[in-house]
Amino acid sequence: MTKKTSLGGKLYTGLVFLFLYAPIVVMIVFSFNSTASTSVIGGFSLRWYKSLLHDGGTMQALANTLI
Repeated sequence: MTKKTSLGGKLYTGLVFLFLYAPIVVMIVFSFNSTASTSVIGGFSLRWYKSLLHDGGTMQALANTLI
């Protein structure tokens, strides 16, 4: 048997997913921002990922995870 879902249920589910995933999408977009400001997009940059890979604690945590 197929259960029919109401429009309200679909809308509610969509809003829940938007509430959960919107902050993740915003964080990903701002992680490529070349400036430290979250109010101004200064351009595309991998600067934050470069500094992340040069951090010893982060690399040790990654090594522990992979082991």
